[in-house]
Amino acid sequence: MSAPRDASAAKERHYQHLASALQKLTANVAMARDHIEEAGRQSDVIARLACGQASLFMASLEQVDQESAAAAEAMAREEEHQ
Repeated sequence: MSAPRDASAAKERHYQHLASALQKLTANVAMARDHIEEAGRQSDVIARLACGQASLFMASLEQVDQESAAAAEAMAREEEHQ
């Protein structure tokens, strides 16, 4: 009768181990879900920041283009006067 009792105890230990592993897996999946949701929120913020940076770049490029055109016109006028 010792063998069935040992087998039963081994089965119980095995089930306890599986239950523990399942709890850890559940916690890890929940943590991964939270991280993915946070990454999604951060990607939205990053996209808005990128749009802002792009608009600043385009505005500064426009300013540089205007200054370059004005400098080119001034040089052309200067050459005409010489």
